Amino acid sequence: MKLGFKGFLKRAVDIWAKEGRGVTYLDYPELSKDWVRHTFSKLRKLGYLERIPRTIPAEYRPTERAIRFLSTGREESGPQAPEGWSAIESVLEKLGEEPFTIHDIHCLFFSKALYGVLEHNPHSFRSAGWKYDKRNRQWESPKFGWKGKRRWAFVRVSSTGTCQVVIRCDDDPIKLDFEELERFRNFLDDFRAWLVLQVQQLGRLIQLEALTLIPSVPDWRVKQWHFGRDAIGIQEVTTMPCINLTVKEWGDGYLRLYMKSIANGVVRLEKVERPAEADKTLIQWIGERASLAEALKQASELNRSVSEIDRYLHEFAVNLKTHVEVQRETLKLQKTVAKTLAEMRRTHRKMLELLDRLERVLAGGGGA
Repeated sequence: MKLGFKGFLKRAVDIWAKEGRGVTYLDYPELSKDWVRHTFSKLRKLGYLERIPRTIPAEYRPTERAIRFLSTGREESGPQAPEGWSAIESVLEKLGEEPFTIHDIHCLFFSKALYGVLEHNPHSFRSAGWKYDKRNRQWESPKFGWKGKRRWAFVRVSSTGTCQVVIRCDDDPIKLDFEELERFRNFLDDFRAWLVLQVQQLGRLIQLEALTLIPSVPDWRVKQWHFGRDAIGIQEVTTMPCINLTVKEWGDGYLRLYMKSIANGVVRLEKVERPAEADKTLIQWIGERASLAEALKQASELNRSVSEIDRYLHEFAVNLKTHVEVQRETLKLQKTVAKTLAEMRRTHRKMLELLDRLERVLAGGGGA
């Protein structure tokens, strides 16, 4: 079930009115935990929710503004919202604070034999939810869900043996960080295992035969993905000069800014990317995205550490003179020790010479 901006807020207001408590992510079990927390953050910025101190998990209570908004169905009067291209500049500024995400990923693999199995067992596959399009002679699998997420994968199999895997997560994009990309790879492994099982059972094959029909995930080729940022609760969307702005022929894809939901103020800035060079395998592509994610993460951490680095540099500069002086004194001490050791060696040699002479005197009976 898709829950809109007002529905999300209304649930918080209802729970506060009926139960006298704040809401947590647990009150939205149909939504992903990350998306709920992101929405909490946005509603706080908009002044609709307040964080209840010292609550674990974090609880949020609705403000008077939220209650008035739900009862009247409109925003309170306030400063004039920017219009025209100023509105776009305002939206882009807010989008700049959001994390990078990817969604609607398309992969390819080839398996002429898979199409043959589908054609020879049409009734069993149709009864299991597979669809067949007579116009283009293409089969489409049922959707395989990512547990706990609003994300799905399915495959389209054409008569040429081209198999297009589509990962739909338009309403729950994948955050661009190493851990999330690793979970994405695991999800595709689960999808392939499910697909192998479907082919084995519905095509009446042994497991080894079914496995050979579907290449392993690392061998799939990535053909397209959408890369960008989302923001919710942006009120300027109704004053923007057009619904969909597209800059075509942008490198290996095109850039697009559009209102995903005018009612809820959801705006998306994305680049639809298609690799211009030779097709990349899924592993190569995930590796590049993960490297980019690490770079962005490190850049963010570096940015947060600038003041700390400045402090260390300042302290080092302040103490540099003392440091040099200590080093100079240490060198002087080393020279003094070396000089003392040389004196001790000379004294030792003289003592040996005296002992030698004394032994000769004693051996000669006291003469000499």
